Amino acid sequence: MFWSRYRHILITLVLASAFSGILAFLVSSEWQQIPANRYLTGEVGSANRETGERVVQYYRFQNRYSLCGHTVPVENPGVDLEGLRLEDIRKRYPGEAGWVVDTSPGGEVTITRKVDGLCPEDAGQRHLGVLGEYVAVYVGPVGINGGLDRVTPIKVSDLPKEWQKLIRGGGLGFTSEAELLEALDSFDEYQE
Repeated sequence: MFWSRYRHILITLVLASAFSGILAFLVSSEWQQIPANRYLTGEVGSANRETGERVVQYYRFQNRYSLCGHTVPVENPGVDLEGLRLEDIRKRYPGEAGWVVDTSPGGEVTITRKVDGLCPEDAGQRHLGVLGEYVAVYVGPVGINGGLDRVTPIKVSDLPKEWQKLIRGGGLGFTSEAELLEALDSFDEYQE
């Protein structure tokens, strides 16, 4: 009675289980035929029709700046890597030349170039410091020395104690040249 009443449900379940098992086996054996270092995992790669190897579809370039540590995306790198293997991209952008090629869990390839210096945003900033007995202007935000920009004729010892403390500590920063010039103009009244 049980069999005659529920046989169509039991047969459907057995067939669905068998079909799922066969499908899982076929998918896993297809991926095992391609060496792990020759393709990207995830949704990124599509198979090359001739060789069956996985190739890159999604990639992005970025610059990582050594002094400030910021990473800035490169909008239009002027290269097309679509269809290349990850191995070929790593040959084109070797680590010895300052490149790092990574893949994300989602499969996107990120190509990072190491750049000595400051990012464009930080390179436009300035902060005050001391060189000898004079107020100096340094490139970069407070706390990051991107190099000497210029030395002013203003002696640190001529400024009020609060200003001296800030300047000696490198804690007086400016995001624009206009702000910097305003501050330097206000220091002129303290010169002898």
